[in-house]
Amino acid sequence: MKRGYGFSKKGIGFLGVVALILVAFVIQDVTQAEIHLDYQAILITIIYFMIALPSEDYSGVEDVINTVWKYNKEAKDNDMKLQLIKSFLQINVVRWHKYFLMYEQIVNEKKITFKMKIHDMIGRIVNGHVSFKQFLWIMTYVIYNLFKDSFFDFVTNDVDFVIGLLGIGFFMYTSGEVLHMDEFMTNVFEVIKPTSKDGVEFCLSLLESNIIFGARQYGFLTEIKKELEESNIDVSEVKLKADMEKVKKDKKTKKEE
Repeated sequence: MKRGYGFSKKGIGFLGVVALILVAFVIQDVTQAEIHLDYQAILITIIYFMIALPSEDYSGVEDVINTVWKYNKEAKDNDMKLQLIKSFLQINVVRWHKYFLMYEQIVNEKKITFKMKIHDMIGRIVNGHVSFKQFLWIMTYVIYNLFKDSFFDFVTNDVDFVIGLLGIGFFMYTSGEVLHMDEFMTNVFEVIKPTSKDGVEFCLSLLESNIIFGARQYGFLTEIKKELEESNIDVSEVKLKADMEKVKKDKKTKKEE
C-alpha cells in the first residue's frame, strides 16, 4: 500500500532493542560518562521501544487484497473460488497478529480469550521491529535529554515531564493503526463466510464491492483504484452498507437459531 501507511517495519528487532538498551544504559554507567540520562529519561526511552516493537506491520496487505481481487474475477466455480479466497486469507493473515485474531473470531467463530490476547501481545513484542523513523524519533528524545541541561536550561522538571508525556502520546499515534483499515478488513472477513441465507455468488459480489469501496474511499489499493478509474466502475456506499447490514443480521439470526 502506498497511501495510508505509517512506517516500513524493516528495522531493529527485539534482540537489537535489548542490545541498544544495554549499551545505552548499562555500559553508560560502567564508563561513567560525564553526560548521561536520568532515570525518568531511561524509563521513557524503554517505553518508546516497547510501543514501537508491537506496532502493526501492514506491509504486504495490498498484495494480499490484489490476489483476492484476482481470484474473485477469475471465471471459476463460485464455491471453489470462495474456498480458495478463504484458504488464501487464512494463510496470509498469520503475518499480522491482530488480523489473525480477527479472522479466527469472525470466519472461524472462535472465541478470543484473554490468554490469547496476552500471548498475541508478547508475540508482537518479541517478533516486532523498530522502524528507521521510529528509531530516529527515539534517538531525538535521547539526544534532547542528554543535552537539555546545556541548551534547554529553561526547561523545568514539570515541563520536562509534560514533554515526555506528549512525546509518548504522539509516538503512539504515529505508530498506530491505519485509519479505517480495521473496518475494511472486518468487512472482507464478514463476507467470506456465507450463511444459509446468503448465496456464494452474493458473497463474492459483496466482497468485490468492499474492495472497490476500499480502493476508492480510502486509497488503500492503488493498483485496483487505477483499474477502476480506467473501467469507470463505481459502488454505492448506501447499497454497500445495506448489504453488509443484511449479512450481519443473517449471521446474528443464524447464531440465535
